[in-house]
Amino acid sequence: MLRSCFLPCTLKIQSHWLKMGKRQMQRQLRKSNRRLAMEYNSLEK
Repeated sequence: MLRSCFLPCTLKIQSHWLKMGKRQMQRQLRKSNRRLAMEYNSLEK
């Protein structure tokens, strides 16, 4: 009985953390992309 309650909870937490991690990765990607774009623009001038 305990296990049947425990499993869905951990799955929920896991999917929540996966979403958070994805969001953070996307944010970091955007940051690095912006930095790359700035470097590229300064090179083009």
